[in-house]
Amino acid sequence: AHTLGLTNVTVMDGRVESVHFEQTFQTIVSRAFASLERFVALTSCHLASDGRLVAMKGKLASAELEAVADMSPRARPLQVPGLDVTRHVVLMQSGKRQQ
Repeated sequence: AHTLGLTNVTVMDGRVESVHFEQTFQTIVSRAFASLERFVALTSCHLASDGRLVAMKGKLASAELEAVADMSPRARPLQVPGLDVTRHVVLMQSGKRQQ
């Protein structure tokens, strides 16, 4: 956020299991966190009804995408500068799961 000059971003560094918010968020981004299904389960209660989840992933199995099919996942390959390995970003929106 700092490098890009973004001013409408709040960066949280901590475990999602231990945070409580009074508001919901339009976008939640995770890097190297958990399976997509676990990411959705732990964060969807913090997501606005029209919000989106963004998961940074390495290798991506089709079974992992199928497990969150109700979130309409879209996976895109990423080229990370300085890394010669496969990375993906997975965008998920709509069909918000009810907890």
